Amino acid sequence: QTPSSTPAALPPPADPWASDRPSDRQSDRPSDPWASAPAPPPAPPAAVVDGLFGKPASPFDTPQSTTLASIPWAVGEADKQKYDSIFAQMQPDNGKVSGAKVAPVLKRSGLPNSTLHAIWSLVDVNKDGFLDDEWFAVAMHLTMRIKRGDPLPKELPTEYIPPAAR
Repeated sequence: QTPSSTPAALPPPADPWASDRPSDRQSDRPSDPWASAPAPPPAPPAAVVDGLFGKPASPFDTPQSTTLASIPWAVGEADKQKYDSIFAQMQPDNGKVSGAKVAPVLKRSGLPNSTLHAIWSLVDVNKDGFLDDEWFAVAMHLTMRIKRGDPLPKELPTEYIPPAAR
């Protein structure tokens, strides 16, 4: 070598961001300590904080009965009193009224029979053609909500199920 000659040029270092292919990224080389295992996704802060104070980090960690019992009933106390008064006027037998007695009451809402039939299907949970005062209240509540423009649910939401039936 002569002192005036320059050393051969080194190839440029590979750019780790130049390609999406794993084989082209430097971080995939076994010698890269950061490439050995991906980091787990960060936990949501609320779950971490709740875990510190002994609260369940997830609603799935709570027993089902506790979760259902903590959901308030959709039928308010004032509405329940009104519906109980109507229920009593239908002269229930053994605490229940038949569909034949409930139908005229629900029909006064002016909703189509197909909608009223769907409401009945949701609240006649025993499929015996009778409702007790709580399920009658749910039927009335659903009827009033639908009359105000709310959609008819395909399945009864948890908050509509009377607390004693949960």
